[in-house]
Amino acid sequence: MEFKMNTKLIVLVIVHLLTKSIQVTAKGRGCKDQRGDCSRLKARNFCKTSRDAMQKLCPATCGVCPEGSEEKTLPPPPGICLDTIKGCEVLLARGFCQRNRKQLESRCRKTCGMCARCSDKKKDCERRKLFGLCERKQKDMVEICPATCNLCHMVKEKPKPCFDKHGEQHCQKLERLGFCETRAAMKETCTKTCRACHGMKPVSKPKTTPKPSSRPRVPGCKDVYGRVRCEYYAHIGWCDKHAKIRQKCRDTCVCNVAPTEKPKPSNCESSQYGCCWDNKTSKRDSVGNGCPDCQDDPRFVVLCERFGGDCSGKGGLAKSLNKHCSKTCNLC
Repeated sequence: MEFKMNTKLIVLVIVHLLTKSIQVTAKGRGCKDQRGDCSRLKARNFCKTSRDAMQKLCPATCGVCPEGSEEKTLPPPPGICLDTIKGCEVLLARGFCQRNRKQLESRCRKTCGMCARCSDKKKDCERRKLFGLCERKQKDMVEICPATCNLCHMVKEKPKPCFDKHGEQHCQKLERLGFCETRAAMKETCTKTCRACHGMKPVSKPKTTPKPSSRPRVPGCKDVYGRVRCEYYAHIGWCDKHAKIRQKCRDTCVCNVAPTEKPKPSNCESSQYGCCWDNKTSKRDSVGNGCPDCQDDPRFVVLCERFGGDCSGKGGLAKSLNKHCSKTCNLC
C-alpha cells in the first residue's frame, strides 16, 4: 500500500515538472540571444548601460524578454551592403552589373551601386554601437554604420558608379573609330569610355571642316550607317563583298568612289637605287639607307591590329592592309 502511494507521488511530481518545463519553453520561444558572448557583455554591465541594444542582442541573458514573446520575432538587423564575392570590380568593368543585375544583386551590391541610400557597410555595427562609437566617432560611423546609428539624415548621396555596359574593351574600339562623337547612344552604352559620367569633362577634339567636294551631289547618295562606320567598312573591303553594305553605305561605297586614274610615276622610281617601302622616298644606297622608319598608318591602327593575319589574302581587305599596314604586313 505504501509502495503504491510513493509511486503515485513520483508520477505527480514528474507530470508537474514536465508541465513547468513546457510552459517555460513556450514562453521563451522566440526570445533568444543573437550573440554568443552575451554573458561576457552582461558581466561588463552592458545590460544596464546599453539596455535598448542588449534587448535586441541578448534578451534572454539580460532577462528582458517581452511578454508573449513566443509569438513575436526580433526585428531583423539593419540592411548591410557588402560584396560577398571577389572580383566584382572586374565584372563591373565588363558590363555584367547591367546585363546580369539580378544575379549580382546579392553578390556585388556595393560595387554595382545597388545599395540603399542609407545602409550599413560593416557586419559588426551593433557591436560598435554598444561601445559608444556612434557618438564618439560620428563622422566615421556615418560612412560605416549609418542605419544602426540612426545617422541616415547625415548621409550624402554619392554618384552612381560609372561603367561601360558593353565592356571597356569593346567600347574603346568604338571610341577609336569616333563613335563617341557621332553616336548619341554611346553615352548610355559606353558611359565611362566616352567620359559621359557625372562630373567628367568630355575630351574636346579639334573639329576639322571638310573640304568642299567638286563632285556633284548625286540624288540618293547617303550613308545610312553614318560616315565613320561606312568608311571603316570600306577600309576592310566590305563594299566589294556585301551588297547590303553598298546599299546602306551608298555615299561611301558607290557615289564617292574616285574614277580610276593611271598613277603618276614618283620621282623615286627614276632614282639610282629606287623607292623605299613607302613608294615615295628615294633610297640612298642599295641597302636601303635613308628610308623612313617602318610603321603602320596611324589612322588605320584598328584595321591593322584586327586583320593583320589577312595581309597575304585577296580582295579589297588585303589591298587595304598592304597599303596602310606596312609594318604589320612586313612590307618594309
